Amino acid sequence: MAPALLRSGTEGAQESGVAGTDRRREDDSALESGGDSHCAMIGADSQRVSCPSTRSRVPRVLTGVDVVDIERLRFALTRYPRLEKRLFSEAERVYAASRKDPVRHLAARFAAKEAVGKLLGCGVTSWQDILVEGGGSALGVLLVGRAADQAKALGLGPIALSLSHAATIAVASAVALAERS
Repeated sequence: MAPALLRSGTEGAQESGVAGTDRRREDDSALESGGDSHCAMIGADSQRVSCPSTRSRVPRVLTGVDVVDIERLRFALTRYPRLEKRLFSEAERVYAASRKDPVRHLAARFAAKEAVGKLLGCGVTSWQDILVEGGGSALGVLLVGRAADQAKALGLGPIALSLSHAATIAVASAVALAERS
């Protein structure tokens, strides 16, 4: 018989499938001896064995998603010609200019910067601090300045980025693991 997992919380214990083990135990010495405070394993012989303490070592998954109206960005870039240089690096502008409709690709990169800002939990502090590099399968993110500082404070691993666009919208999704809160 496989061990059953008990979790204690504000609603009480969950059914474990092992007779006599569906009650919470407040003074469980197995849990106090280095096991994780929120679970215990119940073996076939009904002895409690503490779970390995992984709670502090398990990285958190951080995500950010953003959607951009392509025509709205096109209008803004037409109305404010200097906006493109404020929002995008030289490399981002060169990449977009090599495409059939550059604004679609700039919109996807704008969405990516917003998605990464959401992932970092601080928003975009500077448009030049989050740089989208490459395209297609060679897509990457380079963080500098305050964005890099925030990523370091979170213990952030590499950021996985996905971009897409249709006729009227561009969307970006960013995902990363954080070792710290």
